[in-house]
Amino acid sequence: MVARTPAKKAAPPAKKAPATKAAPASKTSSAKAAASAGPTVSEDEPDLLADLNDAPEDAEDDEEIDLLDGIAEDQGESWIPANDDDQPRGIQGALLSKDYIDNDYGEDPIPLLTIEQSDGHTWSIRGYHKVLRDKINQHDPEPGDQVAFKYFGKVKAKNAKKNDNPYENYGMACPACVKRKRG
Repeated sequence: MVARTPAKKAAPPAKKAPATKAAPASKTSSAKAAASAGPTVSEDEPDLLADLNDAPEDAEDDEEIDLLDGIAEDQGESWIPANDDDQPRGIQGALLSKDYIDNDYGEDPIPLLTIEQSDGHTWSIRGYHKVLRDKINQHDPEPGDQVAFKYFGKVKAKNAKKNDNPYENYGMACPACVKRKRG
């Protein structure tokens, strides 16, 4: 399950378009025409619905359309440097989206970030490792921020006991996050 961050802006209310003269019609046909015309849009507002049809042109009337087919949880190549030596140890770019997925092993949701590099390559980052998840939550990046992530490999804690397992270590940079926290 993906939980999206809430939108921050509400759309302004639509204004009524100026009336145009039309040939007289009966009350029944006028009501049908008004109902099928859809919402009105002001002259200075783009009509985003104008190019949308009720159904694709090649769809049959009885054909069912599955809108879920075009939606994917990951929008880029998964960045998992701990499991793949061919992946870069560090990535940076613009944060396109920030979502959360359910955590099967604890209560904290797992951050899911999509980052686009300057060359157009898109990465999907899941904060499964605790250090990475903590870095993301600590910085709290927002879409549009420039972010960088670096994988340092497995390390032992400085105060680790002989039998303690090493952990996956990561670093993160986000200049806009730092400014917001100071702000």
